[in-house]
Amino acid sequence: MLLNWKVAEAPSGPERREPDTHARPLFDAIARVVAIGWLIAVVMAHAGPAGAAVQIIDENGDGLGNVLMLPYDVAANLDGSKTYVTGNQSNTVFEIPVLGPPILILDASGDSGVNTLAGPYGVAVGDDGRVYVSGLESNNVFRVDTNGAVTQIIDTTGDNQGNPLLGPRGVAVDAQNNVYVVGGESHNVFKIDPFGAITQIIDSTGDRTTNPDGTYKTRLIQPVDIAIDAIGRVFITGHGSKNVFRIDPNSTITEILDESGDGTNSLDGPWGLAFDEATGQLFVSGYDSDNIFRVEPDGTVTEILDAAGAGPSRLLDGPREISVDNAGDLVITGSISHNVISLQTSGALVAVEILNITGDGTNDLFTPWGIATDATGDIYVTGLNSYNAFRFASVSAAPALDPSAIALLAGALATAGSAILRKARDY
Repeated sequence: MLLNWKVAEAPSGPERREPDTHARPLFDAIARVVAIGWLIAVVMAHAGPAGAAVQIIDENGDGLGNVLMLPYDVAANLDGSKTYVTGNQSNTVFEIPVLGPPILILDASGDSGVNTLAGPYGVAVGDDGRVYVSGLESNNVFRVDTNGAVTQIIDTTGDNQGNPLLGPRGVAVDAQNNVYVVGGESHNVFKIDPFGAITQIIDSTGDRTTNPDGTYKTRLIQPVDIAIDAIGRVFITGHGSKNVFRIDPNSTITEILDESGDGTNSLDGPWGLAFDEATGQLFVSGYDSDNIFRVEPDGTVTEILDAAGAGPSRLLDGPREISVDNAGDLVITGSISHNVISLQTSGALVAVEILNITGDGTNDLFTPWGIATDATGDIYVTGLNSYNAFRFASVSAAPALDPSAIALLAGALATAGSAILRKARDY
């Protein structure tokens, strides 16, 4: 319960009275208890229990008539205090605070002007808290500011230089607040700088190398996902062209992975991307080949997970989105196997199924699709066909409340409570 204290202004004129300083210590003591209570609530909300899944939104959306249907993507801010989920079929986007119900932040009305939103797909959140959403069917991208203001930052005209944006899917934002959007049907990627300037950084010609007959050798067809590293390199999956490109800050384009995979295990239908800043490794999911590849900084490619997944009855089928958690482990959605697998990528490769079709034991998880992680180690997953999303408290990163920490909080609460009793007697 929120307590809103209001301090009335002292009346002017001959009836002016001195403020009641006797009551102020009581108010201060109550405020301390409230603050400690909120601290405990926030800690416990993130704490877990470790390894537990909790449904954070379902088909009812915000419970106010704004529903959630076909949630494709999910994003979380750095500390995990807010999560964002797109409802593709419901034309809704929700903010889900760690404490409190979901909040509708964007719907079909778009910016409430002439720019509407249809089929929201990708979502990303910047370090400044601004949220970016791609409209798969409306061929545009919206920015939602922290004050709720909505602005369309790119539409179907793309860069207005004859390069359109069609079927936008993945969207990402870097530390400099440059926004990147993948045109899945226009076979290109755009960069929108903080001032609104739009540049096409790759198109269907891929790295622009040619065959002897003049045709393009390495094409980009149906790009889906995008990842950006700390030095500004951009990575893109070509789902239809069965490859992955890297775009350097100097605009050099290089194909770093193709359908040959690692030379022994092929890559088919690449979908998700994740970059590990700590190691410089890039991870790629092969949706149609049911596997995961790792690309080292020196270009070495290795298949690190295949259809066997985490073992019998814990297979990997149709991997979509992937993410790296704060422990450096890779988390993967199996959209056809209806599960989420965590893969330890340092040292010996160890795969563990952390979520399956049973969801949290009460609410099912069907067709897991989008996945995101935050700095606390929590994992967020959307259930495309179960119309919901889950938060999974990471086993490796969930905060442990040891006895000394509990005693400290309990002692602080007891001290503040005793102060209230004393002040109440004095009052």
